[in-house]
Amino acid sequence: MPHNQVSQLDLRSGAVICAKRYASTNNHASTAAVAARRYAKETGKMMKILVTILTVCTLVSTSQAGVYTATIDRIQAEGIGDNFNVIYPNVNITDSPCTRTNNENRLTIKNEAQMSVALAALISDKKVTIQGSGNCNEAGIETANYIMIYRNQ
Repeated sequence: MPHNQVSQLDLRSGAVICAKRYASTNNHASTAAVAARRYAKETGKMMKILVTILTVCTLVSTSQAGVYTATIDRIQAEGIGDNFNVIYPNVNITDSPCTRTNNENRLTIKNEAQMSVALAALISDKKVTIQGSGNCNEAGIETANYIMIYRNQ
């Protein structure tokens, strides 16, 4: 069942429960229906507000991540999962939320796929696009979200 149908069913069942409780205490079926509609309307408003807040939070968190297109000057590999597995793109990074990334023009790579793409780009002298995650690791270096290599650039 799709997600929106589940939430609609939850709203309806909550409204029915509210209506039954109200009707049993006040013996007014029509007033209970009004209460049920009001409950469903208020719950729907809260859902819209929640979705809006989550959307805004997502946009804010990704808006701090920089996107850089350049060749790779060098790769530093320290060890599996190390914070100093970094790439040095041939670009001046100034908009990272991480001080060491801005000062040293480097980004942490976090997995073997990113390492492979970076190594292929370095060997072939091809441009890559690197999107930062906007998150600083313990070493104060921004982690790369993704690396994309171009065949014809």
